[in-house]
Amino acid sequence: MPRSKKATAPVAEQPLDPQTSQPAAPQLNRWLAVETAAAYLDISANYLRKLIHDGQIKASRFGNNFRLDRLDLDQLMIRRKRVIPPYRKNTHPWVAKRHAVGRKRAAQ
Repeated sequence: MPRSKKATAPVAEQPLDPQTSQPAAPQLNRWLAVETAAAYLDISANYLRKLIHDGQIKASRFGNNFRLDRLDLDQLMIRRKRVIPPYRKNTHPWVAKRHAVGRKRAAQ
């Protein structure tokens, strides 16, 4: 029996970025719901709501729903970015801190 060929829909070509001549990146939504923004930041939605209510991040409110600006989320992460100093191998930071306090007492 011969196989019948199925008609396939033509693949839509992606628009090219005029500056790089590469396929353009997909357009991202600027305004995100709390659940989407929490997934973007890789935190829980409840913690993000706490940040909103504490005033650490700005949000727009529509009825009972919040919308967050992606730029504000990026600025929040930049503000919270810090350098974490390394600690001794096979120890935890709180253990190293406890030992540092003990050395100060011994020196006095």
